[in-house]
Amino acid sequence: MDRNNSSLLILTPPDTVLSTLFLDDGGVLNNNRIRGREWKRLVPAYFIPRYGGTEKQWAQANGLAAQKIMNRIKESYNLMQQQLPAGYHQQEDYEWLVTMFEYLRLELPQDVEAESQHARAWICERVNSAYPGIKDIIPLLAERYALYTASNEVSFELLAYLKGMGIAHHFTEFYGSDLIGALKTSPFYYQQLAELTAVNPSEAVIIDDNPQNLKYAKEVGFHTILSRQDGQNYQYPYAFEHGHQLPRLIEELS
Repeated sequence: MDRNNSSLLILTPPDTVLSTLFLDDGGVLNNNRIRGREWKRLVPAYFIPRYGGTEKQWAQANGLAAQKIMNRIKESYNLMQQQLPAGYHQQEDYEWLVTMFEYLRLELPQDVEAESQHARAWICERVNSAYPGIKDIIPLLAERYALYTASNEVSFELLAYLKGMGIAHHFTEFYGSDLIGALKTSPFYYQQLAELTAVNPSEAVIIDDNPQNLKYAKEVGFHTILSRQDGQNYQYPYAFEHGHQLPRLIEELS
């Protein structure tokens, strides 16, 4: 063998070996617009048999509660909070249920947080908002890669959503903002994700529908793929409009 050629071969970097995929939920696995409609249907389905009231009342009450939660999330982004304050999600559990019960003028359950989580898990497991083809490709991806969620949602809701989709058993863990201790407001979220999973970012792909989130992930060293399943026209080197395109994109990164 020619020594000059062999030295060149030694200096040539090996192909990227990808071992892990981190998938966002809303915008990647589930369509948020459809999911919103599903919650309007399922909130009354859970609460009316247990507490009375009408479909319209519970739908309006949930709308008020959801808006409060979204306002808190927006505030965290506006303040660029790197870490969530202690008790952030416990307050969310409490506020969601209390807002609705106050709207309907109902007596609060004895354990507000437990009833809130039970109701939300019941609802999430029955939501039908998966993007076309997603439930079919997840088992195929799981044959080659370790799968995790990487979401701003909370872990018990992620588990419930994916159980309802019939794909939860393909995932190693359900990482949400509660386990990470942060929203996707900075690279810190992805630093924590890498640390908690002991995954080398250079061997993993973050799949998200928000280019800013992917920018933070790239700063940490992750490979990135953009979901455009909602019809966004963001330009991005690796992007897909339908779930069946995702395996090929991952192959191109390898």
